[in-house]
Amino acid sequence: MGRTEHKDSAMTLQIVAYSDGKSYDGIRAGIRQLPVDKIVILHEETRYLSAGSDQIPFSVFTKQLSDTLGIDVEETKIKSQDLNDVFTAVRNVIRNNEGAFANVHMNVSAASKLLACTPISAGFIWNPDVLYI
Repeated sequence: MGRTEHKDSAMTLQIVAYSDGKSYDGIRAGIRQLPVDKIVILHEETRYLSAGSDQIPFSVFTKQLSDTLGIDVEETKIKSQDLNDVFTAVRNVIRNNEGAFANVHMNVSAASKLLACTPISAGFIWNPDVLYI
């Protein structure tokens, strides 16, 4: 989905911070408990073969989400947990979806402790609702 000029009050973007090796339960909880029309996953890839602790490869998991829910699921890879890398990724996601969504939630439940800190800080700048579920 590209840029849209007007907001649909029912549309919600969920940005999820995810670290390899973590369970997908935090992502699933965010989907169960929050409205969502599109998911963008900030993916910190730390291994050659990316899989959650439940051993489903990340690419398979995101395809299952998209197919099952019938929504857009995008991946934005981040190089590291570095403040600048994560801020840049969050800024780009928000700018690329600006005007298309009335609500923006940022779910940090599936991120490592260090990775979760930067999106929380980004919440003060770009004002999404930051949640740990």
